[in-house]
Amino acid sequence: MNQARDFGINARFIGTGGLANETLISLAPKASEGTVLTTYFDEDVDADGKAWAERYVKEFSGGSQTPRPVLAAWEYRAIKFIVAPCFAKNGVDKVKVRECIAAFKGKLFALPGETHFDKTGQLEQQPVLVEVRNGAFRGFKAN
Repeated sequence: MNQARDFGINARFIGTGGLANETLISLAPKASEGTVLTTYFDEDVDADGKAWAERYVKEFSGGSQTPRPVLAAWEYRAIKFIVAPCFAKNGVDKVKVRECIAAFKGKLFALPGETHFDKTGQLEQQPVLVEVRNGAFRGFKAN
């Protein structure tokens, strides 16, 4: 992004969730401004997402890396709201657990809409658009 700006390219960058990390902003603070990204976690989607992110940051602050709720939320939600209830309901019967997971439909915090698995086993969840605004990731606002 820095090099593109150096060459005079002033287009808005667009990317996927892999770019939605603080390293992008730290390495290209000016060049990344306005970049639009998709993600599957935005703490500003709902109060549960914000509360979970605040607890996560508080619990894991002070380590060698800054806590990143955006990455941890995916696994946390999958285990807590999909996998654990299936084990609680079906024990260790792998066929029943697999069927239970495949049948999941529900709302997960920090995501809009309902989440479910399609017939191929792919998790379908509505992405959230965020943009780099004033040096931070914020919900995307169309101009």
